[in-house]
Parts: sequence; C-alpha cells; structure tokens
Amino acid sequence: MLDAEALRPGTTNVDFNAGMRAALARIREGDRLLLEIGQEGVAVTHDARGDSERVVERKVKLPARWLRGLVEVQAIQRRMEQRMDLDRASAVRFLRALPRAGRPSDAAWVLPSGNGIRLGSARRDGAVRLAGPTRLAMLEPALPLGDRIAVFEDPVTGASAWRVHGRGVTLTLVLSPETWRGFSGEGQVLQRLATTEPRVADVRALLAWQSELTEDEVATRTGIAGAEVEGAFAWLATRGLVGYDVARRAWFHRVLPFDLEQLASLAEAQNPRLASARKLVDGGAVTVIRGDGGAEGQVRSDDVVHRVRLGADGARCTCPWYAKHGEQRGPCKHVLAVEMTLAAEARP
Repeated sequence: MLDAEALRPGTTNVDFNAGMRAALARIREGDRLLLEIGQEGVAVTHDARGDSERVVERKVKLPARWLRGLVEVQAIQRRMEQRMDLDRASAVRFLRALPRAGRPSDAAWVLPSGNGIRLGSARRDGAVRLAGPTRLAMLEPALPLGDRIAVFEDPVTGASAWRVHGRGVTLTLVLSPETWRGFSGEGQVLQRLATTEPRVADVRALLAWQSELTEDEVATRTGIAGAEVEGAFAWLATRGLVGYDVARRAWFHRVLPFDLEQLASLAEAQNPRLASARKLVDGGAVTVIRGDGGAEGQVRSDDVVHRVRLGADGARCTCPWYAKHGEQRGPCKHVLAVEMTLAAEARP
C-alpha cells in the first residue's frame, strides 16, 4: 500500500551500510515492513514478534563521474542479444557450481549443457564469455525472488547481462568484458555525442515517467529519423534522464540526482577522446575526402598523419589505439574528428 502526503517519482541516492543490511536480513514472511523513501533518505521500520526497529540511511551525493559509466552500460545493453533462458533450478545448480576462489582475471565460457549451462574453457556456438566467474555469486541470494534467469551478451564488447525475473521482481546484473576495467571508458556513445545535438527537446517532451519508450514509437510520434532518435536518447542519457531495459528493449524515464546545467558542461570533459577530437577539428588538423564508398580522412596528431576510412562496414584508423582495441572500445579520437568534420560540412 502506498500512503503519503505527496506521491511523485524521483531518485534518492543512498548507501546501504551494515546496519541497514542487517535489518533487511532479519525480515521474515509475515512480518510488517514500512519502507519510506523521500528526498532526504530511506527508512525501514520492521515489526516482528512485538518488537520494532527503525533504520535510516541518509542520502549521499552521487558522483557525476558515475554517470559516464551508467551511460556506457545503457549503450552496451541496447546492442545485447539474448543467448539463454534458464529456469530457477538450472540457474541454482550453475551458480552453486561456480568456483568460489580464483584470480580476478580468470575468464571462461558459459556453454549450453542439456537443459542447463556449465563453464567451459573454449568458445563454442551459443557460448557467452564470462570474465571473473566469481562475480556471478552475488546473484544467488536473489534467485528465490524470481522464476527464471535470462542471459544476454553484447557481440561487440563481450559484456553480459544476467536478469533474474518473475514473481513481480526483476534484477539485472551487467558484467564488464574484463574484471580489470569498468564501463566508463568503453566509448560506445562517443559517436552519438560528437555531432550536433539532435532534436532533444522533441524527444524530451514525450518523457512522462513512462516505464517503456521505444525508439520506433518516438520516431513515429515526432517524425524524427531513427538515427537521430538514437542520438537524442544518448544525449538524454548523459543528463541522467533515461535508462534502458535490456529485456524489454526499451528506454524508460528517470531523473538521477544531478544538476542538469552542470552535466551539460561536464559531458565533454568526462570523455577525453571527445575533447581531443574537438581540439583536432578546431586546430585544422583534419582533411576529408568524400567517395562513393564512404569517406577518407587524414588527421595530423603529434606530428604524425593518421589515415581514417569510414564505410558501410565501420571505421578504420592507422593509429595505435585502433590497432590495439579495434572497435571494441568505441572510436579513436581521429575517427571522431573526421566524423565531426563531415557533420559540420553537412550542415546547411
């Protein structure tokens, strides 16, 4: 039951410390629980066997740098494809068989096996890469809350998402491709942020705390082309105004506790590749030649000329970044600089 003087959507950032976790662990079926969420924090009041306890967590400031990682997670989830769907019994067997120790860098493959899944050392058709299998252990306590677990994978980066669902509960755990790096440096949204700001106002006008907002629906209602709709959602994500649901393949409206004007000035500063590309463009370091099969560019950087090619099969660059990462961690600054130049030339 919801009962309050004012009910409205919002976001309150708190850390659940030892006291709160202990209080939640003592809750049993049939106990009375009062959960209060407000602008200043979260409070839990638990009544059991005539005793009552109340625990309060005060809100804490959410670092703006976290938003960079959240935005990248959303971009990666948007590309994910479902690989597996397990019932709870199969998921429990798999999680309980996971190694409880090992080096964080250990990597394995999750393979279909009969009606369930297992770990393997080599990739096969339908397998999902899993770096640091011990990271999945945190899902085990959540399994009693759901009926099934769905597994998704990003074919570009190898990131995976593990979604416990059913019984009115959904919990999604997204794992980075490697344990030694998080999502903040993946660079999957840089191309969408590099060009002129899309028609964000038209898309933002449709946000009314929906639990689901698809790109096709927005394109139909606004008349904006699909690629520009994608860019608008990327821009809104950098302001903390939308999130992405990997299973429903849809965006949803939310507002993270940030100052929007501050985020507008931080968006480029938090993405060094984007800032470096802008500097190359402003310094006249980019020369572009258009062709029937795409575009080619020459970018002078640190007294070296790097060659960039943009085509239907993606972007290529002769720089060390591309040689090391390819397209797995987003475009290099030279590719971004060429795309910025092309976008500027295309403007009326």
